[in-house]
Amino acid sequence: MSTHLEITDDIAVLTLGDDENRFSPELLESVNGALDRIEAGDAHRYSTFYSQTRLLGFRRHGDHADLQYLSEIGHGPFFAFCGIGNPQAFFDDLSRWHVPVAGESIFRDHHRYTPADLRRLEQAAQRSGAIAMVTTEKDAENLAEGSAPAIPIFVAAIDFVLTAESEFLASMERKLQSRRGAPA
Repeated sequence: MSTHLEITDDIAVLTLGDDENRFSPELLESVNGALDRIEAGDAHRYSTFYSQTRLLGFRRHGDHADLQYLSEIGHGPFFAFCGIGNPQAFFDDLSRWHVPVAGESIFRDHHRYTPADLRRLEQAAQRSGAIAMVTTEKDAENLAEGSAPAIPIFVAAIDFVLTAESEFLASMERKLQSRRGAPA
């Protein structure tokens, strides 16, 4: 999943998915704005760290039980839906994690799901032959209160992993210390 977070004028975090050709226009605009502020010859001041998403497991929507593995929630197929900035990244992650998907549905970012939306999703899932639906944690927060579709909705718990986490944290600490005037 690709995202860009501008922390300050000189600290930005850009995460790139496995497929660098799948940037949303919003992400590209955000990144280009940050890159435009880097003056020629200043690129050496910036560090690059690599990251990847990791599936921690699934929890049934509305249930606060421990996470379950894919083998524990059924072998699928599942109907995937989301309303996030880069939905294709979520679908690609599901594929990378070997989650069998029978169909997909995309909503605009930050979509608040209505009972009618959930009925349409349930019908689409049933038509596709899915045994359950799967969505993101962000989308689970936007599901209509009290909704209980006939087929379960599983929420994918996703983690973000830096390949050199300790170096990233040390780099951030040095940058923050220098901003506070402390010796770096």
